[in-house]
Amino acid sequence: MKNKALKYLGFTAAFILSFAIAHRAYKDTKEFEIKDIHIALENLPQDQDGLKIAHISDLHNEFFFKDPQDLAFEKESSFQSLLSQAIHDANPDIIVITGDLYDKRNPHIGKGLQIYKELARIAPVFWVTGNHDKTPLADGSTNASNTLADMENLGLHCIDNKAIKLSDSGLFMLGIEDPYGLDEDQWRLQLHRVVEEARAKGAKTLILLSHRPEQIKAYAEEGIDLTLSGHAHGGQVQAPLIGALYAPNQGLFPTFSAGLYEMDALKDGTYRKSLLYLSKGLGSTKLEFRFLSKAELAFITLHAKH
Repeated sequence: MKNKALKYLGFTAAFILSFAIAHRAYKDTKEFEIKDIHIALENLPQDQDGLKIAHISDLHNEFFFKDPQDLAFEKESSFQSLLSQAIHDANPDIIVITGDLYDKRNPHIGKGLQIYKELARIAPVFWVTGNHDKTPLADGSTNASNTLADMENLGLHCIDNKAIKLSDSGLFMLGIEDPYGLDEDQWRLQLHRVVEEARAKGAKTLILLSHRPEQIKAYAEEGIDLTLSGHAHGGQVQAPLIGALYAPNQGLFPTFSAGLYEMDALKDGTYRKSLLYLSKGLGSTKLEFRFLSKAELAFITLHAKH
């Protein structure tokens, strides 16, 4: 009798634990948290103090709806996602997307364009490619190439390998393409060229959009003030007391998984300090679920360091 009772308690405890884990994984995957981040930059022009950036990353065609009926994308006039509503309410000056807008296994380009159309109505949108956007599909094309013209027509600007002036006071936004399909030297040369282009145009403060956080040393060496990045998904699955278990291009127990990082790099005899904010992203891939790494929408407000 005692053994039966212990076995029953064991099964009950296992069921409760399994349910709790499944419930947490569902919420971490299908809901997103809003992060309010304030970053002080030494070189930020005073007239740009308070600039608010909505930072989106790694959607992988994941959407968050008020109710299941909102999945009827044809109802364009009534369509409103929780994501676009949250961004609308925050009233950012700029919206940025740091790669993996789509997923190589599940493109659904038409549906993706709908959410981006909503975002373009809120504020200027700048984006760069991620590895999923550049991975060849069955017909040899890529999600990025298939949607580039449509995205531009909607008002979403791809700034891969470009330098965009945000203010006459010297604030520039740079973009670097994902290194998928490029060797390290090619990619580093592209990064150097876009930085030099910005400097030649009078840039004093550089904000970089790049999908890859593990390249933070390269960004510091180029004198980037702030990089906004994604790709790591916050590890996507974390373990209590341990943190992120794995991130692409970093492997097990990644150094960079989520949050704000600082890197000092020595180049040409000068130490350069660079900040990087790494979003946990909104979507998921491969495992198709998150655990203890909730999807994230970040609002980053910049401040001039006095």
